[in-house]
Amino acid sequence: MATSIARSSLSKLKSIPIQYPFAFGVGLSCFKTSASDLLVQTVVERREKIDWKRNAAFAAFGFFYLGGVQYSIYVKLFGRMFPNASKFAAKPIREKLKDATGMFQLGAQVSTTAHALRQRRRQSQTQP
Repeated sequence: MATSIARSSLSKLKSIPIQYPFAFGVGLSCFKTSASDLLVQTVVERREKIDWKRNAAFAAFGFFYLGGVQYSIYVKLFGRMFPNASKFAAKPIREKLKDATGMFQLGAQVSTTAHALRQRRRQSQTQP
């Protein structure tokens, strides 16, 4: 009985990211960014008191940028730019290595991201 309840609960939990991918991504990003800052404050910096304003800033960054903006870029925009990416990602590695179009699109995704990061770095270096 307890095992079937646990399985049912686990099944419901596993369905949340599938049913609500944006909300799940935003929530998870918020949680992990906040948790990472708490870990740094307590373990690395060995603070006696948590700086909750700083932690809230990290949580907001995780929520809005990592959760919201990156979801829009990497799921929505890249989904339109590279429509076969999810099919390619689901393939076993041996099939991926044989899929020239999928490999090309993967390279294009990486190149697009790298180019955007280089542009951002150049802009930050030229601004005072």
